[in-house]
Amino acid sequence: MKKKRWIMLTVCSFLFLSLFSACSNASRSSSSDNYPSKPVKIVVGFAAGAVTDTAARTIAESLKENLPNEVDVVVENKPGGGAIVGVTEVVNAKPDGYTIGFIPDGPLTLQTHYGNTTYDYEEVTLLSQTSQSDLIMAVHVDSPWNDFDEFLEEARDNPGTLKIGTPGSGTMPDLTVTQMMEETGAEVTTVPFEGNAPARTALLGKDVDAILLSETDILPYAAGENADIVPIMNFGVEKFDEFPDLPVALDEGIDVSEVASFLFIGPQDLPDEISSILDNAIKKSLEDPKVMEAYEKIGLRIHHRSPDKIKQLLDESYERYGELIQH
Repeated sequence: MKKKRWIMLTVCSFLFLSLFSACSNASRSSSSDNYPSKPVKIVVGFAAGAVTDTAARTIAESLKENLPNEVDVVVENKPGGGAIVGVTEVVNAKPDGYTIGFIPDGPLTLQTHYGNTTYDYEEVTLLSQTSQSDLIMAVHVDSPWNDFDEFLEEARDNPGTLKIGTPGSGTMPDLTVTQMMEETGAEVTTVPFEGNAPARTALLGKDVDAILLSETDILPYAAGENADIVPIMNFGVEKFDEFPDLPVALDEGIDVSEVASFLFIGPQDLPDEISSILDNAIKKSLEDPKVMEAYEKIGLRIHHRSPDKIKQLLDESYERYGELIQH
């Protein structure tokens, strides 16, 4: 009798576990098959009107048409800590694809080295890279330097007297200035500001001698006859048709190359099926002529990368920044 009871309990347990597993798999499948069935929220870690915000809102309009079921896509600004606040919200969100983030790579590859984040570098799901932006140094149109060589000569002759504005201590531009000094032997003083716009304003007011920011914050303000900003060195990789005389540091024998990547992320453990749906929709949106035109206006170069390619790129950046900060 006891043996029969044991057999019955074993069979019931097996059936229960099988049924539970089937229901669980069906639920996951149904969730992916119906995704998205409600609005998708894009968290942006910067204030409204910033380049990252503009880029996110531009692509959000196109995503409405390229996601299945044509659900609404809304942008929510969560500024603070150089996008740390926004990334934290995404990390803590339910991994169902309805809360994703749009950020430059710095909050993952750089800020996590300083110990001021509650998340780890790999504690997100990488979805898509949309674009990238080189780091560029610029001076005021009334400055006494006609090019980077003249600026560098002054920095060597008068160590520490020239001031270069950056968007903040420990940011990618800030570290790039440090690399530049190590590579060239020049000594300058970095002046950290609370963001790109304040640094650019300081240059316009001649409170600093130069600024080093992303191309999105330099080139649109350096074009035209009435431009007050003159770019003198590109510490990225791109040659720009509209600025044919702007040299690239690598081409000048200066081993510094920094490119800001803009990407979509999701919470950790986001199902592969949902990640794939989002990546495909983002890729289609980047081919939208309206998105392409808008990105060109704000100085972002469209460059799509899928999750595996993004991870390789970010791994390299994370390791390099770690070495720079420890050094």
